Amino acid sequence: MTVDDHTALLMKFDNDATGQILVTWVASGESTDVAFEVLGTKGSLRFTWRRPEELHVARLGQHPQTVVIGRDDPDGDLRFPVAGLGLGYVDAFVSLHKRVVDHHLGRAVACPTIGDAWRCALIVDAAQQSAEAGGRWHDVLVDVPRAQDLSEPA
Repeated sequence: MTVDDHTALLMKFDNDATGQILVTWVASGESTDVAFEVLGTKGSLRFTWRRPEELHVARLGQHPQTVVIGRDDPDGDLRFPVAGLGLGYVDAFVSLHKRVVDHHLGRAVACPTIGDAWRCALIVDAAQQSAEAGGRWHDVLVDVPRAQDLSEPA
């Protein structure tokens, strides 16, 4: 079995925005982490699983702030006796299961959709095709089929 030890994806969007995704197993001295950073013309967001209860927010013209999740946040009553207590791997699944149950009970839920998963798969597929083509740019078509189209037999 082969594993990509290091992958860097460069992205450009129809609105002229650009992006980068870096995935690596070879960052010496770094522990396992899931992190993201969004940098924009009006501000930025930063998250790291090393401090999963925090989201760093910086808006243009304002002082950066750290938002700490706690009991008042969605699903906070399931796990946070006090604000700032770390969020663990199991907690993510507690929230997921609660949202699934809420959905099936007809409650409004903000959850990723099959369309979101489809878009992620399209991006991974385009990255693989680009790598096989020597790093050439590869377009990603983001038309997402309706959920009922995915569940019907072929």
